[in-house]
Amino acid sequence: MNLSSTDSSNNPENPINYASPCEKKKSDCLKVIQTILDGEASEEQQKHFEAHIVECLSCCEQFKLDQTIKVALQTKICKREVPEDLVHVIKLKIDQLW
Repeated sequence: MNLSSTDSSNNPENPINYASPCEKKKSDCLKVIQTILDGEASEEQQKHFEAHIVECLSCCEQFKLDQTIKVALQTKICKREVPEDLVHVIKLKIDQLW
């Protein structure tokens, strides 16, 4: 999802509502944001959210932040194989905690 088209700061006909309309259901929006970023959202969910963030600065900013973090993690983190014995030790320690 590209938010450049939803940035209404230069469009006086489509102002952002700075009083977030979804504060009471913020946890629902956070779940939808993660679903979209994980690529698991339906087309209907994506369209609904795209329309929502045009009016909700809070969700728009949260989406942009989460998207930036995800991209940074994907591009900056080196993936390395972990020795199998280390995996085994970690699993044992986790089991001991329970």
